[in-house]
Amino acid sequence: MPSTKIINVLRDDKFEEILDVFKNTSAKEVIFVLPKKTNALKDESHFIILQNEAKKFEKTVSLLCSNPEINDLAKQYDFDILMPKAGNLQNSPPVKNVQFVNQIEPTNDDDGIGNEDNEPFDLEEKEENTKEENGDSVGQNKPLSDEPDDNDDDSDTPDKDEADESDEFAQPFKNTNTEKVENSFEIIAAAAPSKTNRNLSDIINPEQNGVNLKITQKKQKPVSLDIKSRDQAEEKADRITGVWQFASRRQDKEFNRSGGGYFSNFNLPKNLRFKNILKNVSGGRKIFWFLGALATIFLLAFVSVLPGSAKIEISPQKQKLDFRLKITASAQFPAVDFAFNKIPGQLFNIRKNANRTFNATGEREVAQKARGKITVYNEYGTTPQTLIATTRFESPEGLIFRTLKTIVVPGTKVENGKIIPGGIEVEVIADKAGPLYNIAPSKFTIPAFKERNDQDRYGKFYGQSTEPIKGGASGMAKVVTEADYDDALAILTAEAKKLTEEALANEASDLKIINAAAVKVDGSESSAKSDEAAENFTMTVSASVKTVGFRQDDLNKLIKQYAEKNGDIIILPEKLTVSFDKVSLSGLDVLEFTARVGGDAYLKVNEQKIITDLLGKNENQIKDYFKNLPEIRGAKVLLSPFWVKKMSKNQDKIKLNLVYD
Repeated sequence: MPSTKIINVLRDDKFEEILDVFKNTSAKEVIFVLPKKTNALKDESHFIILQNEAKKFEKTVSLLCSNPEINDLAKQYDFDILMPKAGNLQNSPPVKNVQFVNQIEPTNDDDGIGNEDNEPFDLEEKEENTKEENGDSVGQNKPLSDEPDDNDDDSDTPDKDEADESDEFAQPFKNTNTEKVENSFEIIAAAAPSKTNRNLSDIINPEQNGVNLKITQKKQKPVSLDIKSRDQAEEKADRITGVWQFASRRQDKEFNRSGGGYFSNFNLPKNLRFKNILKNVSGGRKIFWFLGALATIFLLAFVSVLPGSAKIEISPQKQKLDFRLKITASAQFPAVDFAFNKIPGQLFNIRKNANRTFNATGEREVAQKARGKITVYNEYGTTPQTLIATTRFESPEGLIFRTLKTIVVPGTKVENGKIIPGGIEVEVIADKAGPLYNIAPSKFTIPAFKERNDQDRYGKFYGQSTEPIKGGASGMAKVVTEADYDDALAILTAEAKKLTEEALANEASDLKIINAAAVKVDGSESSAKSDEAAENFTMTVSASVKTVGFRQDDLNKLIKQYAEKNGDIIILPEKLTVSFDKVSLSGLDVLEFTARVGGDAYLKVNEQKIITDLLGKNENQIKDYFKNLPEIRGAKVLLSPFWVKKMSKNQDKIKLNLVYD
């Protein structure tokens, strides 16, 4: 039975998968080789589960990883951290960067997990000299088999020479998922933080052969070179040499004259001789001018028969608009109703609070009683109990507070088999003035029941405060002035309105709101009133708005249909100005308002009739035609090409655009 298991973990492996491998292996010592980033063992919960399973199966766990966060978690849960020995790096020869591939013990179940994108580690790591129960040695120094490169025509299995070249990296483990190495690499020893001074060489017998890895490189593609024949190259060189000789001798006139006249071109090819060159150039110019003239004639003939085209821009006559339209909008309307001027809408009901604590600025001689609120509970029975105003409530310190109004405490009720006491909130005031009555939240009893010797009611009727009772003062004390109170109210009122308007705008999104400013203040509360003694006071102001929003397109449809049915005109919404008045929201949540519409409308233009009437007309006829159309304010006609003087007889050659300005 093997005593050590090495599990290589891929980046995308799940924790549940490697946990199954861990539990199913028979080895008592398990080594996890982890990439720097992995989905497994990335959470603290994974380490807790792994620690419990290790204790359950009496196994030891070691981790080999370059991620310091994973190593820190491993140390917290008493796992060993493996690291390379420093001495091995100093004496090691120049190495190559490699990636770990699957290394698992050669068991029959073959449950090793491949490791993808592992960080490079020191090649000093070797397999522990473990043996199976039958005494056979583990690790046969089998070389890793490389996957074939995309451009490699060789077979999948490397030949013997290639295997011999990779003996320096002999792989003693069984390989199940060898990764392809396409570039040259460099071996880097990565030292991970460790809990102990152990490294992989402490587990794997250093006397075994080192890890045997075969590194392949992409074969370079052969470069195809196009080499011209020697005869062609020599012929071209001879011709160039002749041209240069000709130019050189032509410039040296004195030399040519001394030789009996000008250079005779005896050594040049016939087509490169000076006279022939001049003849060829002169003839070429004549041909060029002839061909140019011929092309010009053909071009003029072609364009003369080319059919002309026309572009027409028409500005329709304007008509001023000024009318009022009474409209209703509601969530009860499913669609636009042109007969009754109704459009669908959405109801919004928004309330916002603004609160803040302010300092009191006044100071004077005061004798003020503390105030606060308590909840009175009835655990006595289902019958309600009436407590008149000024009923006394006693604090644990013996301080007396009295109610400011008569209340009826509800009786008990049963909910889900439990007895729920009745309760009601009431304001109380201290029996005497002074800071002594400023107390923290407390439980209060009713002395009247005790004085009547009614112990049942005395124990089952009580009061409870959830906030401090404060405001009691005597002598010189801070006082809330009228200016303090009014300033705080103004600040919070503006803030509450702003919060309400912003909330309405966010909820309405692209819907139109015509009374967004109709926000009302519902009320305010303050822990201290004007002229009351207090170091500071807290005020709350509430604001709300209730309205109906609707789509602008629905309103435009209603206005367009109403205006166009009463005249031979065209309505463009972007050319209109619309204002609203008499806006109100009925009790049935129906928004009623009047829309006042102004701006420009345009007389209708029969585009197809104009195109048909203009076919074949000349410039003067076109001008006379447009002068007699009252619905047109202006027109611009462009005939092309420039020599065309009449409108085309082909309707497809005429483009008409209406310009609304």
